[in-house]
Amino acid sequence: MSREPVTCTPDEPIHRIYSLIVTSGFTAFPVVQKNEAIGVVSRRDLLRAGSVRISVKNQADTTVERVMTTPVISVAPDDTIATASRLMVEHDISMLPVIDEKKRLVGVIDRHDVLSGRLP
Repeated sequence: MSREPVTCTPDEPIHRIYSLIVTSGFTAFPVVQKNEAIGVVSRRDLLRAGSVRISVKNQADTTVERVMTTPVISVAPDDTIATASRLMVEHDISMLPVIDEKKRLVGVIDRHDVLSGRLP
């Protein structure tokens, strides 16, 4: 699990997310507002939106909120690797936010963590 995940806010432009994907190597990011995960934005979301190239090229104002996936599919810090992997397969996703009992984002787990057996 990554305890200090790269996050974004719903009002950020999608060209910033595209840049994060290119520079970080991650393909999905939790969308956080007031310390609470409210969605996830992924490379797939950007592609599905269809206007990514134009937005990126023109630095357009299309925001994360318009393309993010909600509701958040997540795991708790004490969930098992089996639970995380089942959710990833069931929902065809590669990253899960780890959210504590106070609804705070405490990390993310991705398919590499699941395959290596690393959970909080």
